[in-house]
Amino acid sequence: DEVTRIKVNFREYNMAEDVALAIQKQFPNTLVEPYRKRIKNIDMLIKITDIKTKIFITIILIVAAGIIINTVLTSVFERKREIGTLRAIGAGRFEMVIMILGEVILVSLIAALIGSILAGVLVNWLSFKGLHFGQMANIADFMTDVVFPEIVWSKWVGNILFILFWTLLAALYPVILAVKVKPCDALRR
Repeated sequence: DEVTRIKVNFREYNMAEDVALAIQKQFPNTLVEPYRKRIKNIDMLIKITDIKTKIFITIILIVAAGIIINTVLTSVFERKREIGTLRAIGAGRFEMVIMILGEVILVSLIAALIGSILAGVLVNWLSFKGLHFGQMANIADFMTDVVFPEIVWSKWVGNILFILFWTLLAALYPVILAVKVKPCDALRR
């Protein structure tokens, strides 16, 4: 009986070289090969996957911006008379901007909260059960057959802040249209 191969998995794949050197120092009579040496094209595969992911996320963000613009525009046009009334009784343009953007932020925060709770429940469940890849893991020498996901809180907070920024950016066009509404024109309709 002998061991022919031990696969070591860890979170930071960028540190594979350092981990390999540390293991090699610990066990000098053992051949230690990081994944970059065992699988020559893995770096290119990871880079291509990152590019595909960024393209996919960009498409999702563009679609989300279109939905946000459409929703806020519909809200502004349906409430044109209300906006005109508020402007006629003395509300300034700044107050209109604050009112509409406040509603947009509130809806975004509620959506982020609901999405975060659902994602948290799913990731928590998967962190105990794991994602089983079975025979697929044997195809890729560097991959384990069970993956246990986890939430990276710094990325989670950063993503929520980015979504809030993206939502505000998408809502600017409808807000500008709402601010340009003249009170007398809005009240006539």
